Amino acid sequence: MGELIRGIIFILFAVYVMYGQQLFNASFDISETAKIILTIVLGGYGLFRVYRGLKGIFSHEESN
Repeated sequence: MGELIRGIIFILFAVYVMYGQQLFNASFDISETAKIILTIVLGGYGLFRVYRGLKGIFSHEESN
């Protein structure tokens, strides 16, 4: 369950990096290319953690 929550947090942080300036009036002092790369890395890692969390939950239920 911890991996699932951690994955969701990383995905939310990726959304914040990508859309923070427009939605939350946040100011980032990095280039647009760096923002895109950071978003891809954070989002990909978040999706990986969500996948691992869901895999752990469903495989745990089947083994009982």
